[in-house]
Amino acid sequence: MLDHHVAAVRGAPARLVAVFLAVVLVAVDFFAGAFLPAAFLPAAVLADLAA
Repeated sequence: MLDHHVAAVRGAPARLVAVFLAVVLVAVDFFAGAFLPAAFLPAAVLADLAA
């Protein structure tokens, strides 16, 4: 039981980091698409498709 608890605590930071990175990537993608000047949009779209 203690081993399971330790494993759960150890796994939580990895899950939180993964969720945090996903949220950050979505936010960056959204803000880039919403606020970049039109001249930079094609490059951003190409970079997004290439990723």
